Amino acid sequence: QSAIIQRAMKRLSTHHDVPIYIFVEDVAASGGYMIACGAEEIIVDPSSVVGNVGVIRPSVGIHKLLDKWGIENQTRTMGARKEIGAITRPETPQEQQRLDSLLRQLHVEFK
Repeated sequence: QSAIIQRAMKRLSTHHDVPIYIFVEDVAASGGYMIACGAEEIIVDPSSVVGNVGVIRPSVGIHKLLDKWGIENQTRTMGARKEIGAITRPETPQEQQRLDSLLRQLHVEFK
């Protein structure tokens, strides 16, 4: 949603030929920071925290535990990448590369 808001702000600014100023009070991290970066200028209360906190994709792998307990994964999917990041099986090197690439792309958008 933050990227959508930022693009809408830029469109309105261009359409109406007016600059956008953002005022931050308290915290503007992650999505709030992304929105603020769409402004011509960011005005910040001195006690506020502003910045990118990074991109994270938390995950755990439980495939070994399932094997140990004799539980069979019976997931059915349609589509080549539908099960990417599934916790019930190990990630392939190609999936790891794809997920890392997506995280890098997201991180670049925040910069």
